[in-house]
Amino acid sequence: MLAFAFGTALLGASCDTPEDEGCSPACESGSTCDPVTNTCVAPRLERFDGPIPGRAVRLEVRKDRAYLAMIHPTEQRLLVGEARATEEAKFYTLTEFNRRTPQKIALATSETTVAVAWLDADSLYRIALRQIDGPADDWQIFRSQPNGDLDGDDYRGSQHFDLSIHTQGLDQGATTEGSQRVRLAFHDARTRGLRVISAAFDLPRKLNSTRWTLENIDDLKEQVDLANCSAAQRASVGQGVGYDPDIIHRGTSTYVAYQDADCGDLRLARRLDGQWQVTVVDTGDSRRDNEHAMARGNTGRFASLNLDARGRLAIAYLDVTRGQLRLALERAGSFDLEVIDPGLQIDETSRQRKHQVGGFASLVFDEDDIPWIAYLDATTTRVRLARRTRKFGANGQWVLRTLGAAAPTGFSTSLGYSPEFGLGLAAEYFAPTAQGVDSSLHFLTEDAL
Repeated sequence: MLAFAFGTALLGASCDTPEDEGCSPACESGSTCDPVTNTCVAPRLERFDGPIPGRAVRLEVRKDRAYLAMIHPTEQRLLVGEARATEEAKFYTLTEFNRRTPQKIALATSETTVAVAWLDADSLYRIALRQIDGPADDWQIFRSQPNGDLDGDDYRGSQHFDLSIHTQGLDQGATTEGSQRVRLAFHDARTRGLRVISAAFDLPRKLNSTRWTLENIDDLKEQVDLANCSAAQRASVGQGVGYDPDIIHRGTSTYVAYQDADCGDLRLARRLDGQWQVTVVDTGDSRRDNEHAMARGNTGRFASLNLDARGRLAIAYLDVTRGQLRLALERAGSFDLEVIDPGLQIDETSRQRKHQVGGFASLVFDEDDIPWIAYLDATTTRVRLARRTRKFGANGQWVLRTLGAAAPTGFSTSLGYSPEFGLGLAAEYFAPTAQGVDSSLHFLTEDAL
């Protein structure tokens, strides 16, 4: 584990919401209104000293840095920070929540920008941005606001969302000019469909306009017959689609993996030529020798999407019905499904026992194109790590092991990789105290993995 002094302390900044009519709606507590851009800006804050929590932690690794964001559950703060392999981590309060603390946050990076998203108390998404090479405490906060400023109709956000940000018009490696687009895929609690809200902005941090584009990705009205998921099934469950979405952008294409909660399916949406195309990847059915097909199962939770060096889509996910970690790999337009960890463990008495594994799956590829997956063993509440001995397309096998952190650890597991930094893993650890249980950040680098 890194010898970082992860910490927080109360910041000296005022918590009063500024009375500035330039920003509408008014800025949240802890933010001020920039009179030039009319956007909410978090003040330049001092470092924290003290224990750093791991609630809803997200990790992105790019070049030689690891970027982290997490929620402080008792002080109702959103913390952001970064670490290098040879330097102490630094954390700041991005915003404070004066009404309802979010259950989840999303974190994304591009060549030039770091972005964090969360759901505010009015069920609208806030997105904060900063330059990747700028000061770590210099952020700008935007609200994806309807009521005339949003292309399309209204929406009501949920805790099922994910964020991507990519550079448009930049050669790989460029960092100082160009245009960015941020996309947030989410389950709309009003329509029960999967939607995406997006906006473009010029570097370093200025939005092209205050208008946000809202699109349907998976509309229930159009998808009732997809893979024989009936309207009756949807009516009986009534949860909709778009749970646990994972969105990435590669080249000119955007991909979203997510669960259809009504039918228990893993789905993939891809944006090609300006249109979204939806594919059912796994319905949870299983055919076995000398048995009939099993009934439709519940699969596709905690989907983690990535592409290998050949551009093949891979999705790691939890099969809830069987308590397994599975992987779907695209080959020639269809998906091969593989069980990575069946959850069968040998205990201290040499008996085989079934564990529930696969929650919070997080998939990355290293520079040798080897896939790694971090995930939760819910039975032991510990982090497990799966690594393939060779890249896809070559003969290889999965090596599985449980990491050494004490239980309970593994909630919100997030895995990142870059050749310069190596592997990084962040998760939440529940630390017992005299007052109860505290949330703590568990952060490992490659030497400890």
